[in-house]
Amino acid sequence: LKKNKKILIISGPARNGNHILISTLDGHPQIPYIPGEDVLLREFFSKAKDNEQKLLSKLRKLKNVDFITNMSGRYFNKWLKIENLKKSKKKIKIWSGLQKINKVSPVDYQEHLPNLNYQGYYQFLKKQLIKIKKSKDFLNFFLIYLQALNKLTQNKKKIKKIKYEYIYANSGLRRELFYLLNRSKNIICIAPIRKFETFYFSYAKSRYKTNKIKKFVLNDLWQHWKHKTIDYLLLKKKYPKQVIIVKFEDLIRNHKNTSKKLCKNLKIKYSNIMEKSTFIGKKVVGNSSFKKD
Repeated sequence: LKKNKKILIISGPARNGNHILISTLDGHPQIPYIPGEDVLLREFFSKAKDNEQKLLSKLRKLKNVDFITNMSGRYFNKWLKIENLKKSKKKIKIWSGLQKINKVSPVDYQEHLPNLNYQGYYQFLKKQLIKIKKSKDFLNFFLIYLQALNKLTQNKKKIKKIKYEYIYANSGLRRELFYLLNRSKNIICIAPIRKFETFYFSYAKSRYKTNKIKKFVLNDLWQHWKHKTIDYLLLKKKYPKQVIIVKFEDLIRNHKNTSKKLCKNLKIKYSNIMEKSTFIGKKVVGNSSFKKD
């Protein structure tokens, strides 16, 4: 990784404000657009945990890139799904804030589909197939994939102003971050953390379809919140200069000052455009578990 170019990763626990951060940083001139959350990193590590040799063997023998693109949505090609949804013009009823247990919605923000350059993304990966098959390590492969993600939103900003060459987002990447941060000082992670009291209602709504406090739901979600929050605090302790913890409540109640502090930590200039909630330059209303008008 170049010293003056870095990877920015947005990853806090699920339902903790990842999408608020994505939409806050979206218009900033020194940060590239992000096409949305991508599950490849987590899915790749899960496959490696199950059977690393099988995964590596499959990568070495790839005949096309579908095995890679299908990890973007866990079991499906998220970016192709978005392209097909736009063509079908069907009404969007489910977005990531409402996705079911162990399901991945291709839609990041409520009733919103971005304009993506899918062909640019797919064709780039096809051209890089030989390099992917010969990748010496995971970081080598991951950088190729990050370049492909940039193709999805290419030519949207002036490249000269970019401070972070690549940006990636997905919730709950604790083991993946332990691996990545240990291998490069040019990887920065922003991790939003939310108080359990409000996390409960957001996650209970999407995961269990309830607005009430129930013992089983409370016990289950407490374990989700507790262990993930502790893991991110451990990451912050181990890599204090590479992990930026942002309080969800500060993003909501004191957005402007929090954005300024975030820019200072990222070593970029504050921009008023951060006060607008956008996704690839278009206004969005968020991805809350509770539908907004």
